[in-house]
Amino acid sequence: MASSENKPSRTHVFMDIAIGGKTVGKMVFELFDDVVPKTAANFRALCVGDQKNAKGTPLRFRGSIMHRVIEGFMCQGGDFTRRNGTGGESIYGKTFRDENFKLKHGSRGLLSMANCGPHTNGSQFFILFEPAPHLDNKHVVFGRLLRGDSVLSAIEAVRTGAADKPVETVSVLDCGVVRVVSSDEERRAAESDAQEKLAQMAAEKEKARKAAEVRAEKDASQLRSEVSDTVREGLSQKRAREPSAAEDANKKPATSWLDADLDDDDDDDEFEAEEDE
Repeated sequence: MASSENKPSRTHVFMDIAIGGKTVGKMVFELFDDVVPKTAANFRALCVGDQKNAKGTPLRFRGSIMHRVIEGFMCQGGDFTRRNGTGGESIYGKTFRDENFKLKHGSRGLLSMANCGPHTNGSQFFILFEPAPHLDNKHVVFGRLLRGDSVLSAIEAVRTGAADKPVETVSVLDCGVVRVVSSDEERRAAESDAQEKLAQMAAEKEKARKAAEVRAEKDASQLRSEVSDTVREGLSQKRAREPSAAEDANKKPATSWLDADLDDDDDDDEFEAEEDE
């Protein structure tokens, strides 16, 4: 990757890539607007695809292909008119002049303009697989790969045939501008996420509390029911052991020891009376 500083003011663009009709992933590029603004603006506009040429033909990368892949060197694309490296067009016309050569081809993932000689920049570009210092001062470097190196590796690994053309089509499914989030926006988003998580935790805690209350009330109700059943059973058993009123009425009253003595005295008197006669 390039070592240029990732400045918030720089444009970020993306390309969704497919190989052989199968989606591989997304590559995100940073454009060096501050060094080569005209070249960066051209690439940005072609990613967005909202401009047309004088004939009314849309100028856009969407649906175009990487028509040339050389392992250990670079992959080339941007020819959305002929799809073979002989076409393409800039937003300024067929071609535009080299802006400057301030940036060098020093690392993997650098974006640079393809051309067929001085001041012939159009829409074609290439992405480096390896440093290529022999291209310095001949091609305009205008961006670098920020994310998606695995996608770049997948492109590098495709089989190629004549003229370094991939056997399986490497296509740009979609492309456009990525909104760059500032540090303040990131902070606000983080605070919002934190507040949302706290609210969610509070809601879950309240839900658990209510569930515990419901369980406690259910347990208490069950306990009350069990106590009532026990009390009823005890009363029922007590009633079963107690005699009824009818049974009480039929029972002879118990005789006390005094009553028994009085009876004995009566018998003695009667016996003596009989002897006196």
